[in-house]
Amino acid sequence: MQQVRREADNCPPELERNADPAAEAARLMPEKLEFAPDLWRKRAEEARRLAELIEDNFTAETLVDIALQYDELAERAERRQRRRD
Repeated sequence: MQQVRREADNCPPELERNADPAAEAARLMPEKLEFAPDLWRKRAEEARRLAELIEDNFTAETLVDIALQYDELAERAERRQRRRD
């Protein structure tokens, strides 16, 4: 599958993304996202890992903020799971 680079040719492989967003979304949605805390935690970890690779402070801080939002989504999903069970 074709890969799309987000930055210049020296872009680290960690920043590469699938060229087909619909296929990526389908791959990530084996269950309802509202009940998927592990998915949100994985995304938070990825955002933090990318923040460590980025030299631009504003971008790195933005990625850390995104990670915190993913953590909140994970907590909400855990609460939903507890209510459902």
